[in-house]
Amino acid sequence: MNRTRHLIRTVTYLATQHLLQLGHRHIAFVGLDPAAAHGFTCAVDRHQGFTRALTEAGLPTNPALVKTTGFAAEAGAAALIELLTDVEGNARGLPTAVVAVSDEVAMGVLHAARRAGISVPHELSVIGVDDHDLSYLFDLTTIGQPAREQGRVAAAMLLEQIRRRDRTHPQLISTRPELIHRNSTAPPRKQFPFSRREPPERT
Repeated sequence: MNRTRHLIRTVTYLATQHLLQLGHRHIAFVGLDPAAAHGFTCAVDRHQGFTRALTEAGLPTNPALVKTTGFAAEAGAAALIELLTDVEGNARGLPTAVVAVSDEVAMGVLHAARRAGISVPHELSVIGVDDHDLSYLFDLTTIGQPAREQGRVAAAMLLEQIRRRDRTHPQLISTRPELIHRNSTAPPRKQFPFSRREPPERT
C-alpha cells in the first residue's frame, strides 16, 4: 500500500474512532471533493478512513450523511445546512457528530452550527483534521499531523544523502498522527434537542 495514502486514511480513521469511543453512532462525513474526478485523492482517502472505522464498529455508512464540500470553510457551513434541511421533520436522521475532511471545513460547520443555535459539543460534536494554526481559536478537536517535523526530517535526510552521494533508498521514518482533544467533541445526548430548529439561510 502507498504509505502516503495510508497516512491520509489514518487521520480520519482516528477521528471517527474518537467519536465512536464517545458513544456516537449517527456520524456525518463532510466531505468529498469534486476535484477527485481529476485525480486528487485526498478526500477520497479520508472518506475511506471514515468508512473503515464505521465498518470495524459494525455500523453501515449512511449516504445521506456524506456531503461533498472540497476543502473550503464556506462549503462546510453549507454542508451542515444541507444536513439539517435533508432531515427536516425526522429527528432520527440527524447526525450527533461530524467528521470534517479538514479543519477549515470543520470551522465552517462550527460557524453554521452557531448561527443555527446548535450547541457544540452538547448537541453536536465536530472533529477536524490537520491541526490548522487557527484551530485552537475555535476550540476544535482535531487530529494533528506533525507536518513541520516531517518536512524537517525529510529535508535533513535528503541533504545527508546528497552529502554522502548515497543513491540507496532513504531510511523510512513514520510519524503517527495524534488526537488533540479540545472542546468540540463530547458524548452524544440521548435526545435530539435541535431537531425542530430552522436551518439558517444560505449566505
